[in-house]
Amino acid sequence: MTSSQAWLSEFHVEDKSSQQSNVVSMSQLGSIAGALLAFFAVDKLGRLQTARLCCVVWIIGVVIWITSAGSVGQTYAGRFIAGIAFGAIPVTCPSFLVELAPPTIRGLTVTVFSASVYVGIVLSYFANYGSQQGFPPTSSKTWQVPVGMHLVYAGILLLSTIYVRESPRYLVKQGKHTAALDNLSWYRNLPKDDARIRAEMHSISFEYEKEKAAIGGKSFLHRLKSLFSTSANLYRLFVVGFGIQILSQWSGGGSLTIYAEKILQLVGVKSNASLYTTGIFGIVKLFSSLLCAFFLVDFLGRKRSVFLGIGLQTLAALYLTIYLSKVNPSNEQESPSQHRASIAAIVMVFISGVGWALGFNSIQYLIGAEIWQMELRGLATSLIMALHFANQYGSSRAIQPMLDAFDRWGLFAFWTVIGIIALLYILFFIPETAGRSLESMNALFDKSWFQIGLMSTMHQTFPTDQEKMLSEQTQIDGESIASEHKGQKDYAEIRIETRDV
Repeated sequence: MTSSQAWLSEFHVEDKSSQQSNVVSMSQLGSIAGALLAFFAVDKLGRLQTARLCCVVWIIGVVIWITSAGSVGQTYAGRFIAGIAFGAIPVTCPSFLVELAPPTIRGLTVTVFSASVYVGIVLSYFANYGSQQGFPPTSSKTWQVPVGMHLVYAGILLLSTIYVRESPRYLVKQGKHTAALDNLSWYRNLPKDDARIRAEMHSISFEYEKEKAAIGGKSFLHRLKSLFSTSANLYRLFVVGFGIQILSQWSGGGSLTIYAEKILQLVGVKSNASLYTTGIFGIVKLFSSLLCAFFLVDFLGRKRSVFLGIGLQTLAALYLTIYLSKVNPSNEQESPSQHRASIAAIVMVFISGVGWALGFNSIQYLIGAEIWQMELRGLATSLIMALHFANQYGSSRAIQPMLDAFDRWGLFAFWTVIGIIALLYILFFIPETAGRSLESMNALFDKSWFQIGLMSTMHQTFPTDQEKMLSEQTQIDGESIASEHKGQKDYAEIRIETRDV
């Protein structure tokens, strides 16, 4: 948008100037602020109300942006305000989804959220392409139409919140147990007196009371102290949460999404075809992300899925390193072997996109939300996503200087090294969370730091807190809930029929 001829002339900005870079950066800086502010909103207003507020802020920012009419200052303001919403949504929605979904489909629900990012990216690619093809190069519509698409996205999301209810876990946190039971029954599509609903409610309430007692209070300072004073929480925050965000953003996957057109031109796609090819690239990443959501992240597990994705991404980066160190795609004359190598390089860009969708993108929103206790989830997820956007800003701004300094191929060599480090990191330090209830996550971090990643696999069976609560509830009620369900699979393995909303 900011590189179109119409926008540059209307706003009197030079192409590749610092002013142009500042306009691009405003939404990312706003995202950092939004991620940090989201903590206060999700804990005070609730997950659902915060999601609605994000949509309203998003719409306000886009309206300011699209009506800027040559004012760079107004563009700064509009993009920054919209960025606040962009930063708050990845804190709010994954927290909301992990608290709603049964363990067997929790990965699917949050990974579909990750895939929805690509829906917006694909639509924006083709909105830009269509605007360039359909309007004169000097028409303001070449940038206003793509920007206006944001209003459609935000409007659809806002309207969809009418048909859902607040998270039962958040309501328990607020002491609204009756409303929490109603909402849990509605989401699970089961009667409120069903044994499974009673067991889940008992588990949620019991575990929350344990968390609250361990933290020592509900104030911000109590939560901050708990976050930084226990080894288990420090491991969650720094090793899992921060580690994934740093390695994912510097592995090149996110930058490849932002600079897809430039990277495709670098490996030989002609400029007149690069925008269309970029749109196809977005579609491939969208379907790869959906593939991971439906068939990998809950069935293979988080570790195997991300390991496969990073492996593909690293392999592609290695090939591009070798290719660009040997061949200059800008040369008009190329041998048949160089032509084949060029086609393979373009394919490798697509494979890298597939790897990103299957790997880091599938867990960067998921695992950072699901590993936390209810009392700390909002604060921890805010800090993790603030680091996410800070690293996204830094890694994207570093692309052009690295291309200039490293003679094209050095950037991909850097991504290759990061990919190798990431593979070792996932293998040794990331626990497997697939199939576990949120209330049983603490058991993963009750080990020594060097055991957490190596000893937690999908195939290990731990007695979950859910099962413990079920047993306790049986004694309290004086009735055999276990005998009601004799012969059924463990609760954690039951795929509860959920309401279609």
